Amino acid sequence: MITLTQLAASLEPVQFAIDAIDEEGNSINPTGYPVAVALAAITSPPTSFDADTATWNAATWSVQAGPPVVYWVNIQPGPGGITVSAGSYVAYTKITATPSIPILASAYLVFT
Repeated sequence: MITLTQLAASLEPVQFAIDAIDEEGNSINPTGYPVAVALAAITSPPTSFDADTATWNAATWSVQAGPPVVYWVNIQPGPGGITVSAGSYVAYTKITATPSIPILASAYLVFT
């Protein structure tokens, strides 16, 4: 996973790439499915991520033409977007596909 750092008060969007593959390992286009992101604070001692109780925030897709094609998940943290405090987080991405709903640990986010 990559680590992204920015000011907690920043209005700058955050985006990170995900690998979308089917059960045979073939790349697929996930942009037709709704996407959401949950930010889980990194704590000491570590705690387990619980997708059922997490706060899921709507996200958007963008695509970078290839080859290879890159699928980006976009979120808006900070004032007017997802409220964050200074600290370190793991961004989890949920793609509401049918019949599966994958949840992926996607990036480390550090807000200063």
